[in-house]
Amino acid sequence: MLGMIGANVVEDIADIVHLDEFLERKDEATVVDTRPPEMREAQGRIDGDENVPLGELREWAADANPDGEVLTYCKIGKSSYMATRVLAEYGITARSLTGGYYRYEYAATDDGERVEYVRPTHIFDTQK
Repeated sequence: MLGMIGANVVEDIADIVHLDEFLERKDEATVVDTRPPEMREAQGRIDGDENVPLGELREWAADANPDGEVLTYCKIGKSSYMATRVLAEYGITARSLTGGYYRYEYAATDDGERVEYVRPTHIFDTQK
């Protein structure tokens, strides 16, 4: 699967967005997290996004009328890549965040500050 994704990126069949551009564009775009709600809750999320698990994406796309670009993400980029392919079938322009949420979470901005994200919560979390 990852080999196919790589080939599609090289052949310019798949649209991807790297973190720096994602950070510049996310406030004007519709940001869609394609992970299941349980995974999203456990791992964290990007503030202001919509949660549309991959299995529900066709229904969402049929009813959606996003203004402009859709940026998708998941844990590492695999299901968000598949989401861009599904959305293209509905005429929706979408790009997948390379590296997914993990890349976003551990990124640093130019001034060395951590990117703001919604911190994951789970039963072992001791910080309030």
